Amino acid sequence: MSDQAHHYAVAREIDLSRVREICDQYRNISPEEALMPVFQGIQEEYGFVNEAACYEVAHQLNLSPTQVYSSLTFYWIYKWRPGGKHRLFLCEGSGCYTTGTTRLRRVVEERLGIGAGETTFDGKITFQPFSTCMGACEWSPLVELDGEFYGFVDEARMNQLIDELNRQEYDAADQLAAPGSDAQYALVAPAPNSGDASTANVAQISERAPSLTEYEAEQTAQSGPQPNSGNADTR
Repeated sequence: MSDQAHHYAVAREIDLSRVREICDQYRNISPEEALMPVFQGIQEEYGFVNEAACYEVAHQLNLSPTQVYSSLTFYWIYKWRPGGKHRLFLCEGSGCYTTGTTRLRRVVEERLGIGAGETTFDGKITFQPFSTCMGACEWSPLVELDGEFYGFVDEARMNQLIDELNRQEYDAADQLAAPGSDAQYALVAPAPNSGDASTANVAQISERAPSLTEYEAEQTAQSGPQPNSGNADTR
């Protein structure tokens, strides 16, 4: 897991001097044009853009706070508050909704104990369903986890993704733990029929759920290339 992802989990304040430095990089273009790259720069570094940063951007670019805030909140990719170390996105656009995202959402909420836009109590996972299409209807239901897209996700695969996250967190804590330390392990509810909570918290799975690229390669190998199948690039 990247250091940047870890930074997202622990950062709660944004250094306004750093915001000014980011704004300085775009003095050669109009304030309106500078807004998006400034937002991106702040979020890439801190994982979110808070109210204080919003006011500082307005001051530095000589724009009204209303202009800055309306632009920031218009795009779902920008986060108003800190998120978890891991980001779990679920598409609930029309295509995905009709193929079972309601069941996937129930799995996430029951396993993680959080709702839409919330973060687990340990700061590990933020869950965000989106009613707007994520642009890959042919892969529905679609899930994005830490920048990786997963297609044709059913309840079993969603449970597998959560188990894999839990295993990663357990392994990371196990590596950091020393005799007498108080290292915290991920506490995620067990999947149905997975045994008791103690075994689920150290989820042992044989393989992670395949990403879209891996899934497409597997399907092609089994059935041969499909005409007009498109590609998995949703960005």
